[in-house]
Amino acid sequence: MRINTGEIDNLQPAESYTVYHSRDVLGNLPEEQALIITRSAKWVGVSDDYLCGVVERFERRLQRWYYKERRRERDEEDDSEAFMCKNSGRQERMTRLD
Repeated sequence: MRINTGEIDNLQPAESYTVYHSRDVLGNLPEEQALIITRSAKWVGVSDDYLCGVVERFERRLQRWYYKERRRERDEEDDSEAFMCKNSGRQERMTRLD
């Protein structure tokens, strides 16, 4: 699966907003996000802080997955380029031998 191939409008993880850090005592949630967190926490029956911690862990896992996929894609591209260069060198040698 390719991520953000040739599409400039796609955002990177945490590019649109800062990932919430549950240990940041001075951090404030944006008003809309705070409303969603408050309603969701009440509906589930947990505290706002607990739900924020869950959201933070999920966002960080998603961010790690994203960068891991990007790294894997880059490695695959490097491997295929190395393979192509290696094969093109063989073809040149084969033509010189003929």
